[in-house]
Amino acid sequence: MFGSGDGGTLSVNAERVELIGGSRVAGSSGLFTPVVPGARGDGGDINIEADSLLVAGGAQVFALSVSTATGGEINIEAQDIELNGTSPNGTPSGVFTNTLATGNSGNLNIETNNLVLRDGGDIGSSVLGTGKTGNIIIKANHIDLSDSSSVDNTSSIFATVANKATGVSGDITIETESLILNNGTQISSSVEGSGKGGNIDIRAHEIDLIGYNSIADESSGLFTTIFPGATGDSGNITITADNLRVSSGAQISVATGGFGFAGDLTLRVSESIELTGNAIAEGGGSSGLFSSAVFGDGNGGNLDLTTDQLIIKDGATVSASNFLSGNANVPPGTGLAGDITINAQTIVLNGVDVDTPSSINASTFAGGGGNIELNSQTITATNGAQVNAETSGKGDGGLIQVNTENFTLNNGAVFSSRTSAAGDAGTISVTGSVLEISNQGTITTSSTGNGQAGNIDLKSAEIQTNQGLIIATSEQSGGGDINITNTEFLLMDNNSLISTSVSDSTGGGGNIVIASDYIVNRDNSDIRANASFGDGGTISINTEVILLSADSNIDASSDFGIDGIVEIDNPDSAQQIGVVQLSAEIPDSTGLMTSLCSVEEKNVMAVTGKGGLAENPSQVLRGQSLWEDLRDFSLVSHPEYPAAITKDSVSSQPTKIIEAEGWIINPKGNVQLVVTNYAPFNQCKK
Repeated sequence: MFGSGDGGTLSVNAERVELIGGSRVAGSSGLFTPVVPGARGDGGDINIEADSLLVAGGAQVFALSVSTATGGEINIEAQDIELNGTSPNGTPSGVFTNTLATGNSGNLNIETNNLVLRDGGDIGSSVLGTGKTGNIIIKANHIDLSDSSSVDNTSSIFATVANKATGVSGDITIETESLILNNGTQISSSVEGSGKGGNIDIRAHEIDLIGYNSIADESSGLFTTIFPGATGDSGNITITADNLRVSSGAQISVATGGFGFAGDLTLRVSESIELTGNAIAEGGGSSGLFSSAVFGDGNGGNLDLTTDQLIIKDGATVSASNFLSGNANVPPGTGLAGDITINAQTIVLNGVDVDTPSSINASTFAGGGGNIELNSQTITATNGAQVNAETSGKGDGGLIQVNTENFTLNNGAVFSSRTSAAGDAGTISVTGSVLEISNQGTITTSSTGNGQAGNIDLKSAEIQTNQGLIIATSEQSGGGDINITNTEFLLMDNNSLISTSVSDSTGGGGNIVIASDYIVNRDNSDIRANASFGDGGTISINTEVILLSADSNIDASSDFGIDGIVEIDNPDSAQQIGVVQLSAEIPDSTGLMTSLCSVEEKNVMAVTGKGGLAENPSQVLRGQSLWEDLRDFSLVSHPEYPAAITKDSVSSQPTKIIEAEGWIINPKGNVQLVVTNYAPFNQCKK
């Protein structure tokens, strides 16, 4: 449109529409409704209805505003739509609504059965001036963005505020049965100038994000970004799906590198989220979900995941940080890192090894670190998998909060909170029913700088460790505390360790508090609160029964300071194991016992059983419930065979039994029990 008044509508209705080619001189083939400078009316719409639409070789469909007027809308309905390739000078084939001045661009609406973008084909909405772009709305049964590995300009669906522009980019809304992004293709919303990024909202049954393009240096995925030096907030990403798979270096990211807040990432996936692998060997990064706040003072966005099953394996990552680990060329941000909240029935972290861990990370440098909260029925971390809250600057590290019924940590998997600088490390809290740590599985807080090591709080009905480690260490400041409470049974087996320690500081060792009904330490399993130069910590144990093997220790010592204190309180242990509490007073035996008869009358005294002590400290005391009658019944008379009474028979007069008060050697050389007034054979009748 060149003058005043609104532009007309451009309508195409055909069985097949093909727009192909562009030249370096004449520009692109296509359908256009521009509003040129000076025009005062709104631009016209473009409507396409067809069985199939092909836009290839740099051809384009676009509605453009280069004035104060509003650009027209683009509406496409077709069974099959394919946007493929670029022109010889790199112009992408595609469908676009742009504004280059103060006017706004119109919406872009696509409804189709199959939407395919190949080798640089694009759908986009851009602010190149000071206006606002329209929204991109796509409804399709199947959407496939897949490029060849040789393409350096990947296919994408985007909404952007361009460099030096000021405005607001529109939202991207997609509804589909299946969405596939492969080999560096992207759906993105970004701000490179000044303004606000649009949101990305995707509703799908199946979503597959796959791969990394090493030539274009692009990961496949979904992105909302504030670029370095830009001002403004990025948009949110919201995904509602049945299943989401992110693999081979693909990513979903909300990020700010400028002076604005990153958006939030919210996933509502009814069945499964699976994050797999990485593209580090090709120059890319880990597959995963990311929130980052680098360069400027903007805060990172939050990651909020709800699903039935979350699987993170083969080096994949969920991360919220304000610096990029391993990239010294990207300065850290000073804003707050985002939080990570995961709600799932099952969470599985399975690494390759300790050098290629699958992980959940919340990291910070100058700003405060984000928190990690895991709420799940079952959490399993194995093969070097990691959950980390870390600070490497003056900002304090975030917290790790775990709420679960069953928690398993094995094969070198680690839950850690650490600081390597002035900031304090955060606390790790685990609340559950069963906690199992084995084969170098570790829960640890540590400080290698001036910051304080974090605390470890465990509340679980049952805790079992087999070569498991629960440790809080500090080099230059006070050690963190370990609190194990609300526990019915604590088993430490096979070189397991609960320890707080301080190595190079005069700060005191951390304290350990354990409240458990039963505690068993065996096979060189220790509880320690040690220090090198400072004072040892305090170990307080409240239990009903505690059993330690000979090679297991409870120790609160200091190499050069004052040793700490070990307090063990088990007030009701005697009643709990079935032992009757005896009086401290010695009773008078004269009213309780009588003297024995002489040995000739065939009376017998027998001592049997193990008594009241176990054979060694590791055995549980068991009651002696068996009875064996040692009397000889062969001489007992039966009613049917009455014994004959003779003059040598024992008198019917009962024999008086006298208590023995000493012993002598009788003339026959035998030991004989006697009373003080020795009368050896007069006490019983012959």
